[in-house]
Amino acid sequence: MNEFEVFLFDSEWDFEFCWTSKKTYGTINPRKSLVKINIRLMLIETLYHEYYHTKYPSFDESAIERMAQTKVQSLSVSEIIRITDKFVAYWGKGGE
Repeated sequence: MNEFEVFLFDSEWDFEFCWTSKKTYGTINPRKSLVKINIRLMLIETLYHEYYHTKYPSFDESAIERMAQTKVQSLSVSEIIRITDKFVAYWGKGGE
């Protein structure tokens, strides 16, 4: 394992997947050896990003990134949670 993999899989650090805020993908608390990953924010931004690629195929990457980030910032936390929960439940069953 390389140093990064040791950090991820074989260290004193714990990881928690939870909502933090609309401003960060993660936080670290060195006193508790805890890394919190904002998986919902990453997921919703990625989903909108890819959706905008399908809707606006001629737009460049920076335009798509701006559009996705702007959209995500306009959503309420409850909307983000609702959409990501629905997406994971649907695709977690194979999309049926």
